[in-house]
Amino acid sequence: MPRLALIVLLVCLAVLPLFAQDGVDYRISVISSELSDDETSIEVAFGVINIGAPATLEATAILTVATQGDQLGIEVVPPLDTNESVVVQFTFPAGRFTPGTVQSLQASVGIGEVEAPNSATIGNNTARVGINIPASVRPLPASDAEATEAPDAASEAVDTSPRTFTLPGLNVELNLNNPAHVGALIVVIVILLLLLWVGLIILRLLFQKTPVLGAWQPPYASAPVLDPDSAAGRRQLWQPHAQNDALLVPCAEDTYHIRKLLLGTDSANLSGWRVSAMRLSQYDMYGRVARTHTLAPNGIVKRFDRAAHKPASDQAQALKAVRPVARQLISSFEKKVNKKNAMLPVALDVRLKGTHGETRILFELFGCRRGEWQLIDAWEPEMIVLHGAIHENFTYTMFGQHPGEDYKTYRTRMENEMAGILADMITRKQAVMAGPAKPAETPSVEQYVPQDTAPHPPLGY
Repeated sequence: MPRLALIVLLVCLAVLPLFAQDGVDYRISVISSELSDDETSIEVAFGVINIGAPATLEATAILTVATQGDQLGIEVVPPLDTNESVVVQFTFPAGRFTPGTVQSLQASVGIGEVEAPNSATIGNNTARVGINIPASVRPLPASDAEATEAPDAASEAVDTSPRTFTLPGLNVELNLNNPAHVGALIVVIVILLLLLWVGLIILRLLFQKTPVLGAWQPPYASAPVLDPDSAAGRRQLWQPHAQNDALLVPCAEDTYHIRKLLLGTDSANLSGWRVSAMRLSQYDMYGRVARTHTLAPNGIVKRFDRAAHKPASDQAQALKAVRPVARQLISSFEKKVNKKNAMLPVALDVRLKGTHGETRILFELFGCRRGEWQLIDAWEPEMIVLHGAIHENFTYTMFGQHPGEDYKTYRTRMENEMAGILADMITRKQAVMAGPAKPAETPSVEQYVPQDTAPHPPLGY
């Protein structure tokens, strides 16, 4: 039915005399459908009139497919006074239905809103209309059919306006509703994050380097070789055998042992010296096992250096200061130890750095007499320093896992031994000679035994 005829009919109905109504009574008076000239869309219109008391609430007009229940549209009807009417129109694509079929559509208004569902007057709140779908109508693709589904009340409130913004400084506009723009933005963000990550790694390598033990050449090793039959020559031959500052007990009768002490000009232990690096590694008859090298991070090295220059009243206080250093070193080292190599001995290398003119190196030669070490000679070496800095190295050794020792006990023992070595290092005292100094004696091969807690570590720093 033409739209003009529908409007004229509604005006006529408005002036008809009506019986009094006790409440609001909405009624769908006329419903019609019309196919567009190009057969692409269908328009359905119907009138809504209030033949009861004035309404104070809005009502919802809904158009659905009667056989399936699919919604074709939703419109809001404002409150109507008595005898007031409005025309509700819906337009939807004709291609959403199968060509050459007849479809039944149902319109409803105000059910459960201005009139109760069980009201006696609710029957005139719905109406149906049949529409013929010509065979010439072209069906919509599946994606378009889904896109033309009637939205519900919640989806109508969604803002579908384009979301765009301009990148500052680049004058480039991005539309977040455009998948290509969103993809490009994600790629740019990923690239920026990668660049930031690489930059952080570079900064960490530049400013947070882990101390490395490079090749070490003792400053007193390049002096000319002296006559081995002289006192100075014997001292020079003894110097390479000093591995650290420790005196080991018990001693074997008529054996000799040499150690080196690092002092300052005030004769205080480690005065003017700084710990520059620390390393744990296993070794065998061929040298250090490279895959077990464990370098202490810069934080651990600095912590031990602070403990070495902080006065300790007794051995217990020194142990308390170095215990965290030993624990962290062993925790890092045990990641490179397994059941196959746990029995290998372990070497602890401590690299120190001092300034020429402010530090001293003192060698002490001991002989074992009546079960005790006795100082028989002490001297400072002749040194050749080229760059004003003196580098020294202490090497301490510890036994690996003993036969029958479980791994937990082995780890605890290693931590305790290392803590004891570090505590002794920072509390070391200079020996006092009991009698007048006498030239060092060169022991015979039969008298000399390696003075270490484990097999003598091979050279190579």
